[in-house]
Amino acid sequence: MNDFESIGPNWNEIPKVKAFTTLAKSETNQFITFAGESEKSKLSKKYLEEFISPKKPIHWLKQEHNNVVLELPNENTTEADGAMTSETGIVCAVRTADCLPIVFCNSNGSKVGIVHAGWKGLERDIISNFIKKFKINSLNILAWIGPGISMKSYEVGNEVYEVFIKKDLVYKSAFEQTSKDKFHLDISKVAKIQLLSAGLVPENISGAEWDTFTDLRFHSSRRDGSNSGRMATVVWIEPQS
Repeated sequence: MNDFESIGPNWNEIPKVKAFTTLAKSETNQFITFAGESEKSKLSKKYLEEFISPKKPIHWLKQEHNNVVLELPNENTTEADGAMTSETGIVCAVRTADCLPIVFCNSNGSKVGIVHAGWKGLERDIISNFIKKFKINSLNILAWIGPGISMKSYEVGNEVYEVFIKKDLVYKSAFEQTSKDKFHLDISKVAKIQLLSAGLVPENISGAEWDTFTDLRFHSSRRDGSNSGRMATVVWIEPQS
């Protein structure tokens, strides 16, 4: 199958960098999911490998909402929520269904990476950890925030609000109180705050235009519970012929 439906960053000025998020169904209406080890997931992974034809098999992460970032293909562990590489044909990938996939590259396309960023990962500074390990001048880093749950669809408890406010009062702007103990959280705004704090310039930050909860093109854990699938977001540097 080579009919994945996908969306991705508009990085036409860096043609050797390829990146996209798969949608929940293919062009021929096949269910696409990368959740767990179901037969559907195994088939989706197989089709994605065939579609990309990477130098090495995709290094799927065991995502745990932590702040660990791997350098591929040098690190063999899977317990991480981010990956990066400067080697062509090596695919960095994360799986999401409301959390944010955030894709990175430098301005000349010689290094790429990705993180899985839910509120826990953002609170644990997955973005700043990534930028430090990326070792690229922040002014030369591009970031694309893929599909995630929007503020209007994401209600959290007071404990989440308190965690971020204690971290920095700047995060208050990402919350909207809905009742005594409930808030709507804009995780895309939290991510943008952290990207800007890490030194990225606003014009190099794109995406964050979707709501996985209300848009049925996407998987959503909040919407579908245990029945939810997972999207895959991938980025790699295409080998030059």
